Amino acid sequence: MVMRGSLIGALLLALLATPFAKVEQTRQQVAEIGRKAVETTATLPSLSLQAIHLASLPLPVVTPPKDGFRELGTASWYGAKFHGKKMASGKKFDRLRLTAAHPTLPLGTKARIINLENGRFVEVTVTDRGPYVRGRIIDLSERAAELLGMTKNGVAGVVVEADGTLG
Repeated sequence: MVMRGSLIGALLLALLATPFAKVEQTRQQVAEIGRKAVETTATLPSLSLQAIHLASLPLPVVTPPKDGFRELGTASWYGAKFHGKKMASGKKFDRLRLTAAHPTLPLGTKARIINLENGRFVEVTVTDRGPYVRGRIIDLSERAAELLGMTKNGVAGVVVEADGTLG
């Protein structure tokens, strides 16, 4: 029996273990994983429908240069509590702008955040430092989290990508 976490883990491994030049091959591998999950979970209708949905999502095609930045982990978001407060960039935080807090990317960097649970992606500007919760790699503004479809759960598995061509 395949559980939801195992399916997402398998999808992540298929996505991240393959070089960027083999995007089409990765799409086929992800679709095959989804098909196998559906066959394996035939007795679990809700998981089967979810597996079909995940396998049918188009993968965003992003090809950063060799010196590009890519990080896999958990994203969270922050909103009203910090609205109007000064950020590391010196500007005031606006929960409705597409911004993010990252511990190491230079302030002003444009980054693409891809939600691995639903395939949605958004481009944000790094304007602050954080997150300050162990196990998280990036904090997103409320608006960015809404566009990624992660406000209800509060966190999501993501890929953070940045290079000189974004923006």
